[in-house]
Amino acid sequence: MLQKIVAGKYAVVLFILLCAFHVRFGIVPGWNKIVSDFPNYYCSSKIIADGKDALMLYNDSLFNREIAANGINVQGQFALYPPPTALLMLPLVSFTPMDAKRCWLVINTLLVFGCIMLIRKILAISFFFAGNMLLLTGFCLTNDLMLGQVYLLMLFLSLLGYALIAGNRQLAGGLLWGLVMAVKYFTVVMIPVLFFKRKWKTILGMVVLFLLIHGCCVLVMGVKVYDFFIGNIFLKHLGGTINSQPAFAIQFQSFESLYNNLFVRDAAWNPNPFYESVLLFSVVRILTIIILLYFSMRILVKTRNHVFFTEIAGSVLVTLLLLLEPGSATYHLLLLVFPVVMSARLFLNNNCPNFTEKLLVSVAAIGFVSVALNKAAAYCQWPLLLQYCRLWFLLLFFGMLLYYLSRSLKYYSRAPKAANAGIRSGIPTG
Repeated sequence: MLQKIVAGKYAVVLFILLCAFHVRFGIVPGWNKIVSDFPNYYCSSKIIADGKDALMLYNDSLFNREIAANGINVQGQFALYPPPTALLMLPLVSFTPMDAKRCWLVINTLLVFGCIMLIRKILAISFFFAGNMLLLTGFCLTNDLMLGQVYLLMLFLSLLGYALIAGNRQLAGGLLWGLVMAVKYFTVVMIPVLFFKRKWKTILGMVVLFLLIHGCCVLVMGVKVYDFFIGNIFLKHLGGTINSQPAFAIQFQSFESLYNNLFVRDAAWNPNPFYESVLLFSVVRILTIIILLYFSMRILVKTRNHVFFTEIAGSVLVTLLLLLEPGSATYHLLLLVFPVVMSARLFLNNNCPNFTEKLLVSVAAIGFVSVALNKAAAYCQWPLLLQYCRLWFLLLFFGMLLYYLSRSLKYYSRAPKAANAGIRSGIPTG
């Protein structure tokens, strides 16, 4: 029955319902108002286009003055983004903020169809099945559309890069992944996989474009911007601190935030932890990372000689990165489509497509159910652990991914399946 709904005779109905949902809650409000996020991209590009001091980007007070000066009545913050992010909206800064937002919404809407067509091409599935794979992300996609975020663009570039790499156009695909890596980091987890598979052209493309983009930013913005970003933003972010603010906020929906609230006392953010112990915080945090890495490495070692090792490792590592992110947002998890597509290529090839549909149910739980539960938890003041619904659903997705990847291996026979992969997907395995 699940296959009939997602990919079978009811797929068209589901597709229409999901489109209506995203139009109602994403496109319509996104067209009519400017809220958070888009001003960060627009005003940062405006600062660069106007030749102002780029250090304004990482000064919250000065940056918000720039937002107000552009007639936008919201608070913003650029400090979480790397410098190349300030270049994204340069083609739109000649428009008013509202017109620029609408232009970006049109582009994002086109990217929705672009992503669907890429998924359809990569997996050789119907348009409506491919569409449901994207649209079932729920508020992850809706919030990207409504807020004017750029994660849909990152997903499109990642899928296009993957299609090119799978089609043995490694350098071109690597350039696209390098572009994504310069702005949103997450494709960096593919570099160890590519090293193992000796995909030197892909690595070259990623590294060259990454360095070229940052080199251009150094020339445009100056070295001081990078000194500040690396020392005060990037390194602290890796340590779990978000813009000099400990990750206590429950909306971050991360292990970092959860363990801070459980074990770390802070006079302003968390005056009454469940059990105050910095030692216990460190032990549980490290233990969580070790456990997740153990189960990840277990399947990677087991499948190291698999013809689809790149897809297996990529899907596991991208999901692991999203799970360990210290500050998460719903639109970040739009990137889950990337590991779903990579793992689906294996599942379809091994004649177990129902695994893909079951994974999509957990994606829908993240995009729809967890959002509703988190709102209910905040309104009703549920116990702390129950307020991390999105985190638990993401952990469930990770567990299901590992389980279905492991299960699918018993359907695998190396010689015939390697040949069938190219026929089924329309893309050579390379």
